[in-house]
Amino acid sequence: GEVLDPTVHNYLISLLVKQPKDDSLIRFIVKSGPKPIYDVKSALRLCYHHNKIRACSEIHKVIGEYEEATRVALKINIQLAQLTAIEAEKAGVNAEITKRLWLLVARHVINKEKGDVKKATQKISDILKHCSLSIEEVLPYFPDFVQIGGFKSEVVKSLEAYNQSIRQLKVEMDRHTETAAKIREDIDELQNQKGFIPETRRCDLSGEAVLSRPFLYFPCGHVFLEDALTDHTIQQAKRRPKLLLSGPFSALTCKESKLEASLEAMDKEAKEKGSASLALVDITRSEWKRIASLECPLCGSLMIASCHESLILPEEKLEAESWEV
Repeated sequence: GEVLDPTVHNYLISLLVKQPKDDSLIRFIVKSGPKPIYDVKSALRLCYHHNKIRACSEIHKVIGEYEEATRVALKINIQLAQLTAIEAEKAGVNAEITKRLWLLVARHVINKEKGDVKKATQKISDILKHCSLSIEEVLPYFPDFVQIGGFKSEVVKSLEAYNQSIRQLKVEMDRHTETAAKIREDIDELQNQKGFIPETRRCDLSGEAVLSRPFLYFPCGHVFLEDALTDHTIQQAKRRPKLLLSGPFSALTCKESKLEASLEAMDKEAKEKGSASLALVDITRSEWKRIASLECPLCGSLMIASCHESLILPEEKLEAESWEV
């Protein structure tokens, strides 16, 4: 059977690092996978001590340290570093990390070929064909006087990508402009909207006649006495203050810091006690009226949220028990 004793694996590593060639050592590291039984720190220390640089790169790679693996691989050759970056991409490593790996390779090439800019340009051009880097990300590492004629195809490719991005942004801007125009039309229609209220019409909350006192008419057709609507909103706020910090209410409550702070205080108390008191909040009756007028309580978010509530409220518990058979 397979040996799972860490001591045996560590001992095998200590023997393999002493071999003239590192083929057997690398095969063992790759076979052990991302969760090796041997001690990784000890293995790295032995590999560095015996100058098994490629094995060091493999250990960093199998445990997910691709950036360090690439740095170590560059001490051997550029091809091994490129292979490490490609393996990182195939392993699904974050795009930002893989970009850093390719930048490490590109910078190494530029620094190594300082005396031959033409050769460095050719090598970088080859690298750009196999990675997600763009020419503008690599150019800052070249000397200021370098000619970019060798990057003609990469520059054209980059410009085409920018053009495509600009076209896409233009399409999105046109779509947003069209949406904004429709919203303005809807607002204009709402401002000019009219409603017919018969003299017998009653408040949809209290059932009282609405024409004798101040009332609010919503586009959905519901009509409420101003006082009844305000009282209803206050009762809802006592149980779920957080609701008034979202949806259509947020246009007012989150814009005015005093209202937001008061509702936050109520929400904290409601979580602790089940219902919030108005004694500690600084919201006047006229401000409650403004909040209440933002949305129809029978069609909006308050009604939707009430679907999660019990049909019998805590304060109605005694009355509910009186109906038990």
